[in-house]
Amino acid sequence: MVNAMVTWEYKVAMISNIAADDGIEDAEYDLNDLGLAGWEAVSVAPKMGPNESSCMVVMKRPRTEAASNEDEGLMTSSTDRG
Repeated sequence: MVNAMVTWEYKVAMISNIAADDGIEDAEYDLNDLGLAGWEAVSVAPKMGPNESSCMVVMKRPRTEAASNEDEGLMTSSTDRG
C-alpha cells in the first residue's frame, strides 16, 4: 500500500468591521461560505492599530490533483523569486 502525501492550498481572508453591529454575523456568513467550499481556518491574527476591528484568517484545504498539475512548474524557492 502506498501512502499519498496530502498537499495543501492556502487562502488568506481579511475579516473587517467585527465590532460593528452586524460584523460578527457577516464574518460568520463569509466563513461558513468558505467552509462549504472546503476551506478550514488554521490561524487567526488580529490586525493591530488604533480603532482596528479586523483580523486575518489563514485557511487551508487539500489541493486537488487538477490544481497540483496546473501549479507543478510554479514552485520556486524564496531566492528564485527575486
